Amino acid sequence: MRNVILTPEEIGINIKLARKRKGLSQSEFADAIGKSVRTVQKYESGDINMPLEVLNKITNELDVSLEDLLSEEQPGTNIDTFADIFSAIFALENAQGIKLEIEEVPVSDSRIVLAMYCDAMEYDFQYNKTFNDFLKEFRFYRESRENGTIPEDIYQAWVKKTLIAADELSVKSKQHS
Repeated sequence: MRNVILTPEEIGINIKLARKRKGLSQSEFADAIGKSVRTVQKYESGDINMPLEVLNKITNELDVSLEDLLSEEQPGTNIDTFADIFSAIFALENAQGIKLEIEEVPVSDSRIVLAMYCDAMEYDFQYNKTFNDFLKEFRFYRESRENGTIPEDIYQAWVKKTLIAADELSVKSKQHS
């Protein structure tokens, strides 16, 4: 991680993302840290600064470190084991409105790769197009970052903007009997 001083807005975004990952509404979170909903909204928008005591309450409630909240990296996105990766794939599989496909794709006589995708034109699955659009944009930003066309801070800003926009799209779990 690079040493970067985040703005109050960026810290607020990290708090909001961590709260959403934990599945808490602003009201539930406010109750848990002993603050009003309006105060939580101001923290998340970066309108007011938080004393260290409040930051400590926030990190305890959200199960993240202070470093996570003050970092460019997204809080709670560590992938330490294959179980973390598999859990993310299982969660996608359980999302209603997205149908993932897996296909073997021969790339040479001796090499076959597996590709996971969703068909943007399959209208029975309302989020396939949204997911495909995200993957196209992700590919562009990732490749641009890797080839030096855009710097890391622009990539991280896109990540945060994308997560905030996606936060407005609600996806339900499939009900299995």
